[in-house]
Amino acid sequence: MAAAKKKSPLPKGAGKKSPSVIESAITHHIGIRELRQDASKVMAIVESGQTLVVTRHGRAIATINPIVKDKFQHLLELGMITPATEKFDFRNWKPKSPPASAELLAAALREIRESRF
Repeated sequence: MAAAKKKSPLPKGAGKKSPSVIESAITHHIGIRELRQDASKVMAIVESGQTLVVTRHGRAIATINPIVKDKFQHLLELGMITPATEKFDFRNWKPKSPPASAELLAAALREIRESRF
């Protein structure tokens, strides 16, 4: 008779903890042979955001880091900006009308201040 497997009283995933700051800061070391044999697994690790140190005979010779996206790419992915549909031509550009006069702005500010009280 096979022994019955004991069930954990905790729900699934409850025993797992998220990595601490120190654990996430630790870089992983990988030998050249392992890099050659498991390149796709190594790239998956790097793609997940981790940095790997490549070693030869126990000595660090290189690092593999994930590509850091620039701010423009990040904003594009979030949908906060959209790329231009056509090239901007400075020769045909005409500036908009100048901003409101100082008197108009002063009157608007005065009106706002008076409406508070």
